Amino acid sequence: MRHTKSSLFLSIPLLTLPCLADIFPNGDFENAGTSWEEVSGTGTFSFSYPTTGGNDGGFGIIDHSAADAGFGIWVGNDGQPFTVASLGLEAGSTYDFTQDMRILDGPNIGGFKLDFTNGGENAGSTGDLRPSLIGNGSTWETYSFRITIPTGVDGFKVVPLWGVDSSVGFDNISFDPTPILPPVDPPVVELSKEPQFATGTLVSWVPTNPEKVHQPQSSQDGTTWTDLGPAFLGTETTTILDPGPMPGRTYRVQEKDPAGPQSLFNGDFEIADFENPNCPESWICIDGPGQTVARTEDDSFSGVASVRLAVQNGPASSPNTVVFQQNLGSVGGFVTPGESYTFSFRAKQIENSTTYSQGYKIVWFDAGNAPTGTEVGPTGFTGGDSTWAEISASNLVAPAGAASVLVEFFANTGAVPSVDEKGEVLLDDIRLAVGSATQPTDLATTTVPGGVGVTLLTKSGVTYKAQQSENLFTFDDLTGTFTGNGQMFGAGIPDGGPSHFFRILEIPEDGN
Repeated sequence: MRHTKSSLFLSIPLLTLPCLADIFPNGDFENAGTSWEEVSGTGTFSFSYPTTGGNDGGFGIIDHSAADAGFGIWVGNDGQPFTVASLGLEAGSTYDFTQDMRILDGPNIGGFKLDFTNGGENAGSTGDLRPSLIGNGSTWETYSFRITIPTGVDGFKVVPLWGVDSSVGFDNISFDPTPILPPVDPPVVELSKEPQFATGTLVSWVPTNPEKVHQPQSSQDGTTWTDLGPAFLGTETTTILDPGPMPGRTYRVQEKDPAGPQSLFNGDFEIADFENPNCPESWICIDGPGQTVARTEDDSFSGVASVRLAVQNGPASSPNTVVFQQNLGSVGGFVTPGESYTFSFRAKQIENSTTYSQGYKIVWFDAGNAPTGTEVGPTGFTGGDSTWAEISASNLVAPAGAASVLVEFFANTGAVPSVDEKGEVLLDDIRLAVGSATQPTDLATTTVPGGVGVTLLTKSGVTYKAQQSENLFTFDDLTGTFTGNGQMFGAGIPDGGPSHFFRILEIPEDGN
């Protein structure tokens, strides 16, 4: 008989030796603003360089205490990229970048990012990295950002970020040239939820590119496809278990580019707005009497929340409309002119009458908050029928002069006086990601109906690995590490042979 096993495993911390960080040119601001290019857009920002009061000596200030929209940043090396080699670093390795910060006025600490280059051209970005506040933020503290330099890039720009609605001091902007080595045996902790023994169909594929993401999918009609759990980056995971008897079900695995850094705020709606809990933070919900735009925890693709758009006519109704949008500039974000973006989201269709329509549009804005370039859409879409469908548009290039973007969803009914004229859709995981997505490739799959193994309802953002054993002493990997997305995951082996034990490990991201 085969069993599941859930155990408590001891965490084994990775021992690292201390190493002095290297300060970027004038990263301690002892020469005022020398080598730091000042960049701001839309809002009211100022930059200053006191000679005392830093950590220690001089320091720099980005002041956004006016609390209006826009962004304010420094770009090191007079706006030019550092070459990776000149700093003694290597592409493909992971390093710690640090900067000292303290809040001088307002509620928010600053942030940090790297914009990568290749041959002087844009080659992606970490996106805005904003750390958790240490204490109340009023004292000098060192904030650390662990960043992997992607393979294929030869340089990067160093970009400290403003504190939203705040005045923030910066000092000692540095990096540790010692690469962060992963532990040979990742520490594990207790399983987040009890895994379940399962039988079903094993779905296997042969990855062709270790840089790609692989998403198993299933279909009952060969037309509508549904994701089978999370996607897998690289070539370590090549087989999953689809539990239960599934007569007539067919399978495919899509090989596609991984998503780049997310530009939108709170695109998974996990955070509710403090003043209006029915709307997600950083988003605007516009509805009317009897019409709905609301954050809900009744259903979601990942995490705990989604957004519901619902409109319905009355017996003598005029057309009805609801709107859901985010103006990136007004919440402290920005886009990069000339950068290529991929827009994607998940949608589940609940109602869809004859006159009902729904869609999205994307509008670029310049630093003066005026529309610029050509907007994307309005583009109609239909969500999955009782499933979460993925909708995406790639190669969206921010026009010259673009500083921010408006992402807007809408739902409408026609001018028909009937309560039967209505529509409803759920939205989740809205992303505007850096990078151009290529058309996914469908890989050939093999299936074994007689599979046995283990299943687990994953948690979004948590890292896992599945293993099996014949003796409870030696465990072999069934998968590589992968990231949960709130969906069910299964792993297993062909039925037959000696008894086996299965487990799914939850692996801490920081190894602690």
